[in-house]
Amino acid sequence: MKRPLIFLITSLSLILGSNAASAQVKIGYIDLKALIAQMPETKDVKKQVEAYQKQFIDQLTAMMNEYSDRFPCCDGYPKLTDSLRDVIGKEFQAIQKRMQDVQDDAIKKVEAKSKELYKPVSDKAISALTEIAKENGISYVIDSSKNNRLIVAFVASDGINLMDAAKAKLSIR
Repeated sequence: MKRPLIFLITSLSLILGSNAASAQVKIGYIDLKALIAQMPETKDVKKQVEAYQKQFIDQLTAMMNEYSDRFPCCDGYPKLTDSLRDVIGKEFQAIQKRMQDVQDDAIKKVEAKSKELYKPVSDKAISALTEIAKENGISYVIDSSKNNRLIVAFVASDGINLMDAAKAKLSIR
């Protein structure tokens, strides 16, 4: 039972290996994050994201000022009755929770807006890379950006770095 299985696996390996060896596969690589960072559109998108983010920073600053005005100092806190301390403590916790909720919501909204604004830029870069790969007969383009979780990044020894061609295609100096 084991022999036919081993024979089958060995035969398939040899057949697939010989087909792969006869096919000419070109592999290109590029640091996609670095390319996108150098595109002129990225500067505009970054400014838009920062302006959007500033709205939330201003809102949180106003909340912090309100918080500071409501609870200016705790010097008189020990002199308060237990029931007043409980009321103030609950109000204090409610404000802190509200601020944390606003901050969490702001982070989600800024991330969503950032993805929305950067999508056309990354689509343009990927489109240019697709054209370059077709023009150069490249079968696979691997993103060699650091911390890229989508693709295991590696650079083949005979791979072709597409950064210069992509920069030229996108008119980046």
